[in-house]
Amino acid sequence: MSPSDRSPNNHGAWLQQNAWVRYLFFPLVIASIGVLAYFTFRTTIQIESLRRQSVVEASFALASEKADRLDRRLIEEGNVAMVLVDPEKPERLAEKWLPTAQRETPTVRGILLLNEQREVTGFASRSGNAWQEDEQFRSLLLRRMLGDMKLVEEPREELRHLHKDYDGQTYLLSYWQRELQGRTVLVVAWHDVARIVKYMLPEMYRESTGPSRVDVLDEEGRIVFGPSTRRGEFTVAVPFPTTLYNWRLQVTPSGSDELASRVRSRRLLELLVFVFSFTQVSRLMAEGHDAIGVLQGMTVLGMLWGLWASFGWLSNQARADRGLIRTGLVIASILIFLLAVTIPRAFPEDGAGPALPLILLTCY
Repeated sequence: MSPSDRSPNNHGAWLQQNAWVRYLFFPLVIASIGVLAYFTFRTTIQIESLRRQSVVEASFALASEKADRLDRRLIEEGNVAMVLVDPEKPERLAEKWLPTAQRETPTVRGILLLNEQREVTGFASRSGNAWQEDEQFRSLLLRRMLGDMKLVEEPREELRHLHKDYDGQTYLLSYWQRELQGRTVLVVAWHDVARIVKYMLPEMYRESTGPSRVDVLDEEGRIVFGPSTRRGEFTVAVPFPTTLYNWRLQVTPSGSDELASRVRSRRLLELLVFVFSFTQVSRLMAEGHDAIGVLQGMTVLGMLWGLWASFGWLSNQARADRGLIRTGLVIASILIFLLAVTIPRAFPEDGAGPALPLILLTCY
């Protein structure tokens, strides 16, 4: 009896002569399918874990870059203020700085010059008629702030910053010491923190569309700028390096709280589609009852394995939750399901039409 004889009358005889196919080979094939599906699924989950790790690393890099950007801008304003100051002519401080203050140092509210005896020898302010606030700041500087400055650490001529709360109000100072004819002169730039929060932070961090949301928190964890964060939401926070060092910038990747659930749901759907396809391959082999049927089943199994590997690779290499990639993967899942439906009739017997095989090839 020829093994290729596929007539129903010969199926039982062939099975009796080749019972080992039914009792050994089919279970091995099914077990192999299960093992391959398990390791492939585990691999895709591991890849997704690496992707989530990359999200954390990318968020940390983004937060650091945004914090550094604000830091550099405030440092630039401090450097400009120091360049404009002529310690030998403190009486001309307002004349040299105020005309360009709005353009070159928009966050600097006032500049002070102090001699070695820590007496104020020059003071220029942009606050206009708020002279009472200026006097309160001058008094606070002499009584408390000077004691918190690092004035004896080397190098003394380095631009430094003081960021601290005094009497419930946050202050940011840039200060710089300069040796002049054997005398030490201290230059202090008083930054307007309220202006930084109201104008500079929105300008630099407010994004109408983008992959993240930015918040700025003070040392007590209170939100200074940005929307509130939901409890349990994934965030990455870094402190500002040198200027607003008691505050920290917090980045929340959009949709990060849904990332894990989306991954599980998507992987489960993909796995169910392919498990159904593998089950259909087992049905094809069982209905064949001969070596040709096994060979046909292994051919379809190889096609499915290639699809599964390509599908998993693509969904892990690109953002599978948005845009054309998401649409393409949804369409691919539908096509794979249709392909699975046609598998038992992938190789039509004599007299059968080619419609189902053509559907299978088209979906593939």
